[in-house]
Amino acid sequence: MDRNGWTPFNETEPEESACLYGWMLIYHVFRGVIAEKWENRHDTPMFTHWRDMPKTGWISTADRRPTEADADIFQCVLARHEFDGLRVTGWRRFHSDKYLTHWQHTPEPPVDYMEYRKHF
Repeated sequence: MDRNGWTPFNETEPEESACLYGWMLIYHVFRGVIAEKWENRHDTPMFTHWRDMPKTGWISTADRRPTEADADIFQCVLARHEFDGLRVTGWRRFHSDKYLTHWQHTPEPPVDYMEYRKHF
């Protein structure tokens, strides 16, 4: 089944070595895409899917800041912070936080994420 690049935790565990600086993307069934450190991948059963953090495709804020049209349904984008690493944050934060240096779109949710919501 195509899950938009997401893998359910109950099928395969991510390798720490595959994470970008120890970061990975995790899908939370109610909060959507979040950036999380590898060692925190099981903090809640609501973390249902994972995928590698993108290594390419980052847009420098020197070239362009994200707009509302770039954000996901939660009004967020992937972000690199100069001191705090990788995160998912609101697109508006780029206008007030000069340490957000790069961004890109969040990936589409797993196709089957609604099925996982039924368990909570």
